[in-house]
Amino acid sequence: MGHHAQGRIEYDPEVDAAYLYLTDARLTPGRESIELETPPDSPATVVMDWKDGKITGLEVLEASALLHPDLLAQAMPPGDDPDLPAGSQRGRPDDR
Repeated sequence: MGHHAQGRIEYDPEVDAAYLYLTDARLTPGRESIELETPPDSPATVVMDWKDGKITGLEVLEASALLHPDLLAQAMPPGDDPDLPAGSQRGRPDDR
């Protein structure tokens, strides 16, 4: 089988927001964001980011209401990426 990208998740419990990166590529400005429909009884908001015809990530607000606790427990704090040199960032969801 071929190589596949390994996604990662960041979670900020102070604001209950998570970002699921669906690519290992640096996220550059110019992505489009689409708010996805969630069930009527869900307090959460999900925003899909995509660029060049590919989904690059998902932002989940009120994440603890929609994502499983085991997934959130594996998440890294925002901006904490051990694979990048100190002082650099992969790209943040707000760099749209």
